Amino acid sequence: VGNGLYRVTVKAIGDGAEYLNSDESDAVKHIIATEGLEYKLNADATAYRLKSYGTATDTDVVIAPYYENLPVTEIGISAFGYNNQIVSVTIPDGVTLINISAFRDCTALTSITLPDGLTEIGTYAFYGCTALTSVTLPDGLTEINAYVFRDCTALRNVTLPDGLTEIGTYAFYGCTALTSITLPDGLTTIGYYVFENCTSLEEIVFLGTQEEWDAIEKGRDWNQNVHENFHITCLGEE
Repeated sequence: VGNGLYRVTVKAIGDGAEYLNSDESDAVKHIIATEGLEYKLNADATAYRLKSYGTATDTDVVIAPYYENLPVTEIGISAFGYNNQIVSVTIPDGVTLINISAFRDCTALTSITLPDGLTEIGTYAFYGCTALTSVTLPDGLTEINAYVFRDCTALRNVTLPDGLTEIGTYAFYGCTALTSITLPDGLTTIGYYVFENCTSLEEIVFLGTQEEWDAIEKGRDWNQNVHENFHITCLGEE
């Protein structure tokens, strides 16, 4: 603990699907968080946020779940913004908020592991991450804010949570490698320009009915300049 270094000893159960705190096992994992990351105490002094890359040099970044014996619950504003060194980031389960521009223009970032407890991703969070190829958004997320994945030109695979209700303005604008995306049946709003200039996007698979699709509020030019064979498939039963 301290200086961004955090060691957790856990015991693997079964095939590693479940872990328990333990020092008794021949199947013990040691999780070492990246050293040199900068953490800052929140105003209420009950938790930390990851403030910046600090003096770290790792390209595969592991964020500590605790720092100075308190939980890490946020990734700060522009914490990794414009960093062209990091390749992957693992965010621990206690983090609920990824702030504005947290990973903006991280042009080498190919992989991001998001925690199950994440409930908010700020605007511009992954804007311009041109090497990011896939992302799975956790179930607790109900909204994708504006510009979150804009110009992620290598993004091919996106998995959205069942509880998602709103996709904000420009959220996937310019994701030119995206060919298909599945939208949940609880979706109520697609903002302006959400899929504009997704030039390879051929299909949206909507898990609801045609009637439910028609009821979704759609902003201006939400699907402007997509693939010429673009179509929408509704899988729900009428």
